[in-house]
Amino acid sequence: MAELIEVTINGEKRKISTGKNINDLISDLKLNPTQPGIAVAIDDEVIVRKNWRVTGITAGQQIEIIRAVGGGIKNAEQEKAN
Repeated sequence: MAELIEVTINGEKRKISTGKNINDLISDLKLNPTQPGIAVAIDDEVIVRKNWRVTGITAGQQIEIIRAVGGGIKNAEQEKAN
């Protein structure tokens, strides 16, 4: 069984397996790491896509994953109205 570390992803504390890189994490979150429009920052530093496979994740890091969405954003109330 892999050892777990705690990180914060988009403001939510989570436990993930040790030895992960950004590319692994994106895949684990059911996102496609080759999809355009995804940006990642660790501890307020943007990590360029070409470095995702070589940037390891360590305990205590603050990770922000942002995905650009075309056509605007609908909130829950707008969804109910449709």
